[in-house]
Amino acid sequence: MWSDVLTSALKRGAFAPHEIDQIYQLEMEARTFFEWGGIMPDFLVLQNIERDDTRIQYDWASRSRDAACPYCGTISQTPAHENLEKPWQDLPQAGRAVWHRVRRQIYVCQNPESSPVLSSQYS
Repeated sequence: MWSDVLTSALKRGAFAPHEIDQIYQLEMEARTFFEWGGIMPDFLVLQNIERDDTRIQYDWASRSRDAACPYCGTISQTPAHENLEKPWQDLPQAGRAVWHRVRRQIYVCQNPESSPVLSSQYS
């Protein structure tokens, strides 16, 4: 896992845990911009990259902090206690299968006359 490789290197460099977290987040933001800018929607942020001899997996998370209910249109900022993950396969790269795993927050509609659960904008 890329996070393990980077974290180990930074620990050897005597970085504090909070600094390691900040550097890792900057690394993922930079990779999102330079490798995926204009291709992936802006509301997704790269979280991790896993590679082996047969596949590459990119883990993404939604930046969304609210969602519109598809039934009544109410905007909800009340997160449920769970996330959804949706994998999808991309074109192969250098002979390896490429997968993207997108994690999105589930929100609860506050309108009592509507459906109680909805997900963030990426579905």
